[in-house]
Amino acid sequence: MKAIEIRNKYLNFFKNHGHAVIPSAPLIPENDPSVLFTTAGMQPLVPYLLGEKHPEGTRLTDYQKCVRTNDIDEVGDNRHLTYFEMLGNWSLGDYFKEESIAMSFEFLKKQLDEKDKQISELHKLIENSQILLKEEQKKSEQQLYLAEHFEEVDNKLQDLKEKMEQKRNEKIKFFKIFSK
Repeated sequence: MKAIEIRNKYLNFFKNHGHAVIPSAPLIPENDPSVLFTTAGMQPLVPYLLGEKHPEGTRLTDYQKCVRTNDIDEVGDNRHLTYFEMLGNWSLGDYFKEESIAMSFEFLKKQLDEKDKQISELHKLIENSQILLKEEQKKSEQQLYLAEHFEEVDNKLQDLKEKMEQKRNEKIKFFKIFSK
């Protein structure tokens, strides 16, 4: 499958999932004096990720042209490129990790060639991410339960302390009466 086919399938997939397709920003950032080039897919969206409203809504998808310079000495093998495009699906407060992973996994399973070894490896990575996410959620639920349970135990301990104080006071009263 050619890169343009993957890009088009990706953009159409997310468009069908309610995302607005936005154009790639320029390679030379217009309003970011901190860098010479756009170096990451999220870079043009930083103001929106920080809370500004995007004119296209809260669900976006794009391909972003990027120039990488931080590993320029490594350029030349299949993992280090100077110019490339990043595909992105963005939620500006609309959905979070679990839904993002699920949609990306659905895209990989239903839109791309399952026979491609790299895609299969990516499937495994996403499945592992989903498992880790569920474990993280389970831990959060357990922590919440423990926090609620701790409050319950703390309340019971407080009640017990009050009852013990009452018993102590009753014993003191009793001894005062008989010691007269």
